[in-house]
Amino acid sequence: MKHMKKILNTTRSLAFLLVALVASLHSFAQDEPAKKPLIVKINYLLVNNKVPYISVKVRTKIDKKVVNVKGLEVRLLLDKDSAGCEIGKVVTNYFGEGVLPLPASLKDPWSTGDAHKFIADTKESKEYDASNNELPITKARIYIDTADDKNVKVTVKELKGAEEVPVKGVEVKIGLKRLGADIGINEESAFTTDSTGSVTTEYKRLGIPGDSLGYVVLVAKTEDNETYGNLRIEKKAPWGTKFVFDNSYFNERSLYARRLESPLWLMFVAYTILATVWGILFYLVYIIVTVYKDGRVDESQHPLIMGGNFKDKSYNKQTDIDDLLKH
Repeated sequence: MKHMKKILNTTRSLAFLLVALVASLHSFAQDEPAKKPLIVKINYLLVNNKVPYISVKVRTKIDKKVVNVKGLEVRLLLDKDSAGCEIGKVVTNYFGEGVLPLPASLKDPWSTGDAHKFIADTKESKEYDASNNELPITKARIYIDTADDKNVKVTVKELKGAEEVPVKGVEVKIGLKRLGADIGINEESAFTTDSTGSVTTEYKRLGIPGDSLGYVVLVAKTEDNETYGNLRIEKKAPWGTKFVFDNSYFNERSLYARRLESPLWLMFVAYTILATVWGILFYLVYIIVTVYKDGRVDESQHPLIMGGNFKDKSYNKQTDIDDLLKH
């Protein structure tokens, strides 16, 4: 009987320890921070109908705010997850972005079909979940042409084998390339291609500065098109004003010139203020030194201890002053 009671007590103790262990593991799992999901956007870019580029932008949500993810390795693939279809690996920058051109090794797979898909793959880490995103793309090209009457014609064509078929209903933006961004060539910001895959509009940015020969750069592009991605083409046109660098005033006196070429009145005022400030400082130093020297008078010259009557230098101040006044 005692032996059975001992077995029951041991069993209860083991059960209690097992429950406590499971509870602690469950609590530890709850305390462990959850991994954040990634938001990966893939972009396809074809500039001047040449080499395609694939870019990615990676973001995540932290405290209900969407932030960029930097330093994350993203693996880019063409069509399928295979060693022979790998475009390459890219590490995101401060803005969570990375870009790679389509390598020459994938020229044959790229040329064999009219439609492809790009895959962006990220591995699971301590902070983020694994992700796998795809972007389907149909190959197309964009063309731009100009006429003497300052009209701009843009055409979008889809590739079907060796043929190029005009595409209707594609939104196209036509603009002018400037230093910071593209600006429109007239009051319209976007256009839609007709049944011939084309759109024609008038250039109205008259008098805008160009290069030294008066050429400006016209731009036609599609932005984030669901079927064709981002297509962009540029072409020069002699529709600007010639930019002539005028340095004839370089050695003339002006407010924005070099120090010695500033206006004389400005130099006079500035140097007068400078001399006045430093003059006051030197004068204050001189006064301080003079006062310091005057305070150190030789005791033999002191009117109260001159002569031989005060060799011990002990005297009554009021009596000695009265005595001096009598004389």
